Amino acid sequence: MRQYPQIALNTSKVLAGRMRQLVNLVEDLSFRHVLGRVTKILLTHADDGTGTNDHLTQQEMAAMAGTAREVVARSLKSLEEQGYIR
Repeated sequence: MRQYPQIALNTSKVLAGRMRQLVNLVEDLSFRHVLGRVTKILLTHADDGTGTNDHLTQQEMAAMAGTAREVVARSLKSLEEQGYIR
């Protein structure tokens, strides 16, 4: 670390970024309901007008939200019934 301080600095930045991601994940899993987590995933992966949006399966969304695919399906149905998505 003394010989190559830039490597130590870059490593610290990468680890800090990963720590932030993990803290956000723990907060989401602890404090958000599944509907909120699914909504956040939809907003994060929404098409920005460039046509380069991700096409996620319900199974992929469930893995991201830390729940079962069936729960994601119910959440999507609820959002659709409320008119938030089509």
